[in-house]
Amino acid sequence: LTECAEQSADTPVEQAIQYIRSHIGQSISVEELASTVCLSASYFAHMFKRRTGFSPADYVINSRIERAKVLLVRTQKPIAEIAEESATRPAAV
Repeated sequence: LTECAEQSADTPVEQAIQYIRSHIGQSISVEELASTVCLSASYFAHMFKRRTGFSPADYVINSRIERAKVLLVRTQKPIAEIAEESATRPAAV
């Protein structure tokens, strides 16, 4: 990513969470998240954990698991397809 997220009333952590939600099926790194909110990776990771109680990596993994749970309950899709859509394979975070 070459540009930071546009300035908004949301905090950097809220902006990162929105980014995670909209890119949940893709590989997401801490560096990528930090870049979207114009912060260094180490400062961003510290701030994210302080605000959410989770490291960015754990938050992404938990978000993917929650998405898979919803898809399992609300759809008739095969488990393999849900796993693919939820990107439950190891993350880049």
